[in-house]
Amino acid sequence: MGKLITLLEEIATETWHLYVEVAIYLLFGFLVAGVLYLLFPRNFVARHLGRGNTAAVLKASLFGIPLPLCSCGVIPTALSLRKRGASRGATLSFMISTPQTGVDSILITGGLFGPLFALLRPVFSMITATATGLVSNFAARNGAPDVYSDPDGEEEPHPPATWRARIYDMLHYAFEELFGSIYKWLVVGLILAGIIAAALPEDALTGELGQGLTGKLVMLVLGIPMYICATASTPIAYGLVAKGMSVGGAFVFLLAGPATNVATVTMVARYLGRTSVIIYLTTIAIVAVASGLIIDALVPADYVLPYGGPAHAHRGPSVLQWIGVVVITLLICRLVIREFAGRMRRGEPAAVSNTMALQVEGMTCMHCKGTVERVVAALPGVESVQVDLATKGVRIHARQAMPPLEQIKKTIEDEGYEVVD
Repeated sequence: MGKLITLLEEIATETWHLYVEVAIYLLFGFLVAGVLYLLFPRNFVARHLGRGNTAAVLKASLFGIPLPLCSCGVIPTALSLRKRGASRGATLSFMISTPQTGVDSILITGGLFGPLFALLRPVFSMITATATGLVSNFAARNGAPDVYSDPDGEEEPHPPATWRARIYDMLHYAFEELFGSIYKWLVVGLILAGIIAAALPEDALTGELGQGLTGKLVMLVLGIPMYICATASTPIAYGLVAKGMSVGGAFVFLLAGPATNVATVTMVARYLGRTSVIIYLTTIAIVAVASGLIIDALVPADYVLPYGGPAHAHRGPSVLQWIGVVVITLLICRLVIREFAGRMRRGEPAAVSNTMALQVEGMTCMHCKGTVERVVAALPGVESVQVDLATKGVRIHARQAMPPLEQIKKTIEDEGYEVVD
C-alpha cells in the first residue's frame, strides 16, 4: 500500500509540473484560435477549395494548419465543405492538416519540445495533407469529374455588428466550443504523461522500441485508431521522449493520432468512398513514419528537451504560469459544473409549448453542440436551442411560428450533420 501511495504522489507531482508548464501556452493558443475564428469565415475557405486540383489541395493544407478545430469537430466542417463543392483531394487534405495542428498545439509543442519542433510539426502536417490530397486527385483522374460548384446563394451568417459582440463571439468560441471539446482529453493526456513519467524507468525506451523503426511502427499502430486531439497528444509524446523514445518516434504519434480515429475513418468511407479511406490511411502512415526517420536523422543524439520536468520544480511557477493555471482550471471547473447541471436537468419537460425535437447524428463534441445551436438559433422565429450530446437530441423553441422542418434540416445538414427522420 505504501508503494502505491508513493507512486500516486509521484504521478500527481509529475502531472502538476507538466500542467504548470503548458497552461499559459494553452491560454494564449485558445485566444489566438478565437481571433482566427473571426478572421476566417468558413465560406472564405470553401471558395478556395475547388478551383483547380493542385491549387485546391495546397490551399486546403495551408488553411487547415492554423484553424482551431479538434479531431472530431473537423469532420462535419470538412463534409460541409465537400457539399459546397470542395474536391475529394482538398477535403482529405483539410481533414488531415486541421486536426494535426492548431495554434494551441503548436504553442505547446514549442514549450515542451522547443521552437524547432513547433515549426516542424506544421511543416510535416502540411506535407502529409498535401500528399494525401494529390494522391486522391491522381486516383480520381479516370473517374467522374470532381470540380467546384458554387453554393448558389448560400451565405455565411453575418458577423456580430458591434466590437463588443464580436469579442464575446470570439471568447465564446475559443473557451466554450473549442476548449469545451478537448478539455477532457487534455486532462487525460496530462495524467497519462504523469503516469509515464512516474512509472517508467528513465531508460525504458532507449532500445529498439524507442529508437528504431519498430518503435515508430508501434506508435503508428497505437495512434491511428486512437481518438485524441493534437493538444492532448503533445504531453503524452513528451512523456515518451523523456523516457528515452526518439523525438522522431514521438512525432509519428503526433502526426497519426490526431488525424485518424475510428469516427473519421467511418465518415470518410461513407461520404468519400472506400478508395479515399485507403489513400487516407496509407499516405498518413507512410509520411508519418518517413517524417519520424527524417527527424531522428536531423536531431543530435545528445539533444535535451527544453523543459526538464521536476528538475525545474525548485524555481516554482512564474507569474505568467500561475495566470495560465488559474484561468485554465477555472474554465475546466466551469465546464464540469455546467455539464453536471445539464445532466441533472435532462429529461425535464419543456416549458415552451411551441417546441420541436430532432435527432441529429454526427455530433461528438462541444464544437458540434455549439455549431448546431448557433446556426439553428439564427433562423427566423427561433428563441432557443438546446443540444444534448449524450442522446444526440436537439430541442428547438420558437417564439411564435416555428421555421419549416425542411429549412431546419437543411441548415443543420449544411454543417455536415445528419437529421434522422
